Amino acid sequence: MTETEALLTLLRETFREALPHRKLPADDAPLFGDGGPLDSMDLVNFAADVEDAVNARFGADVVVADARALSRSRSPFRSLRALAEWCAELLDAAA
Repeated sequence: MTETEALLTLLRETFREALPHRKLPADDAPLFGDGGPLDSMDLVNFAADVEDAVNARFGADVVVADARALSRSRSPFRSLRALAEWCAELLDAAA
């Protein structure tokens, strides 16, 4: 299992635990906005939960929602896969 796949599994688990009232989207489906299951408050809370989960699982100290994430032309929060790839990038940079 690649790091991105492990992160994707972790993000799915985190989503189910943190947002049991929301339907888990497909890996490449939108997380928020048109067609996405999350509203803006859910997204903020989910990002914080993801940060905690990633740091706990990988023994890291990464910040998922920072200025770099928010200034990207393609949001790392657009889908679970994009978020997993973003987290993998952050973990690689922190190593």
